[in-house]
Amino acid sequence: MLEIFQTKSNYAYNQTLISEYQNNFYKLSLLAYFDYLTFLKIDLEEVFAFYYNEHLKSEYGFPDFFFNASSKSYTYYERCKLLIPELDSLLKQFDFVQRYGEIDSDVFELDSKITNYQEIKSLSEKKFVYFDSKEKLNFCKLIFNSQSNLSFPEKKKGRKNFYEYVQYGISINDFYEYQKKVIDSLIKDKVLYINLANQIRFTNPTSISFYFLLWEKGYLSTLYLSESDLKVIEEENVKGNVKYSNTLFSKQESDYISYIMDNKKFSNALAIRNKITHGSYGKKQDSDYKSYYLELLMILIIFTVRINEELDCYKSN
Repeated sequence: MLEIFQTKSNYAYNQTLISEYQNNFYKLSLLAYFDYLTFLKIDLEEVFAFYYNEHLKSEYGFPDFFFNASSKSYTYYERCKLLIPELDSLLKQFDFVQRYGEIDSDVFELDSKITNYQEIKSLSEKKFVYFDSKEKLNFCKLIFNSQSNLSFPEKKKGRKNFYEYVQYGISINDFYEYQKKVIDSLIKDKVLYINLANQIRFTNPTSISFYFLLWEKGYLSTLYLSESDLKVIEEENVKGNVKYSNTLFSKQESDYISYIMDNKKFSNALAIRNKITHGSYGKKQDSDYKSYYLELLMILIIFTVRINEELDCYKSN
């Protein structure tokens, strides 16, 4: 409900208040971790440099990845200016691995193509899963949305949505008459059934659990799912309920990267990459530059997590 108080625009990057709180928590955690490592005289960029320059060679057999850490003696403004091209380079390096299977240093130096993070392909043809059916999306709103018609039963309280009520146990008699009609239609469609204890249950709880996760995030990565989960997804794909994507980043991640790094998509973007590179942020307080630097480190973490999982799954196969 709190989202109604947020300012919205067709061209603005909008988050729910919950996701905004989560992002702020992650940023505060990163700040605390960064300051703690600094106290221990450990520089976080140097940790990433070890990962790309040494670990990927020993663990996955990719000796040509590289990352050049900026000096911890530099100002945060200088570190921002040096970190930005390193981020661009990492994407280009992975793009080479995806397209050619290796990073040929000679070809890499000659390739002047700007790597678009939204278009970089995954090593998996079916990495991400998204909704592809308005009917299924409306069904999920009914089941999982805290404001749906089934979220306020007559005789029970305290749960967020219909899904939770079913999970913790509820009878059809606990609902209002108009809600019972909806539930009866779901029983007729074999989505629900009534067990011997007169409790409402989901006929296919595995499929419902999958859609709950998809509803919560807006996407799912298939890379570490079990064979049974992948089978459920494939069945839903055949029905036209979901679709696959083969990009390195999810659409939501690409939106977040764009919001932080540039102003290609959103009118309210921080556009740190553009403004630092063009000198628009050339006269700020050092505390501001530290904030921008930590935002860039968050992007570096996203890049590293996605690249690592790709190489990990590549090695496993």
